[in-house]
Amino acid sequence: MKNGKYSTNNTDFSKYKVTKFVPHLFYSAHYDAIGCGPATVSLLTGIAPTRSMLKVNPKNTRDDDMLEVLSDNGIQNFPITKCEMTSNRHVVANKITSQHVVLISQLYLRNEASWGVLYDDILYHNFRPCAWTNLDLLNRPILSAYVLWNPNWDTHEFTHLF
Repeated sequence: MKNGKYSTNNTDFSKYKVTKFVPHLFYSAHYDAIGCGPATVSLLTGIAPTRSMLKVNPKNTRDDDMLEVLSDNGIQNFPITKCEMTSNRHVVANKITSQHVVLISQLYLRNEASWGVLYDDILYHNFRPCAWTNLDLLNRPILSAYVLWNPNWDTHEFTHLF
C-alpha cells in the first residue's frame, strides 16, 4: 500500500459508505482472458467487457488509467494510504468498513498485480465473488487501494425509518 503523507486534512471515509452497490457480473468463457483491469471496469460501470478492453490496457492497467475511466463514468475515488489510515495519534478506529466499495491492486505473482473490488466482505476478481480472509493481505500484498463512491450506490432511504 502506498505510504502517503500525514496531514490534518484527512478523508472522512464515513461519508462514502454505500447501501446498494450491485456489481455487474458478466460471465462467459470468452471473458476469462480479458484481464483483470477491463473486468474490474466492467464490474464497476456495467460497460460490456469487450468495450472495457478498449478503455484500459488488458495486459497492464495502471492506477491512473483505471481511475480516469472510473471518473469518466461518475465514480469518485479516494486513496487509502498508510498515513491516511494511521493519522490519529490517540484513537484506533476502523475508518474502512464492509459498507465501503474498495478498489485494490494486489501483487499476485512476481511483478504481476491484479485488480479486485471489495464490498460486504466479498472480493470480486475477474467477475467472480471470491472468499476473502485476513491472510490474503499477507499472501497477496496490497499495492494500492481506493475507496470508490458513486451517488447511485448510496441510498439512505432506510435511515429515516429508524
